[in-house]
Amino acid sequence: MRLAVLFLVVLTLGSCATLTGQMGRGYRDDANVTAAVRAALAGDENLSSGAQIGVDTNQGNVHLVGAVGSEIERLRAAAVARKVAGVFKVTNSLHVAGDRAARGQDES
Repeated sequence: MRLAVLFLVVLTLGSCATLTGQMGRGYRDDANVTAAVRAALAGDENLSSGAQIGVDTNQGNVHLVGAVGSEIERLRAAAVARKVAGVFKVTNSLHVAGDRAARGQDES
């Protein structure tokens, strides 16, 4: 009898999680989203092969970090990431390589 009750509780909880979409959320989905974003960025012909883009995902929120060759590439990387299934938000912390050095020289 206890086994039957336990089975029903597990079945009910599993069904609720499936209906709310919460089952399987978290690290595993974030890892899949990160991999999909990296693949999309690597496969985009408008991004230079020299772009160094790091991708971190937390609950579907993607954070892009690193360096790209131009402002156009910085914006393109965010646009590519936004199109990936499972991405809810993109935070673009990419910087254009050379911009920091140029700003440093201007401020001297």
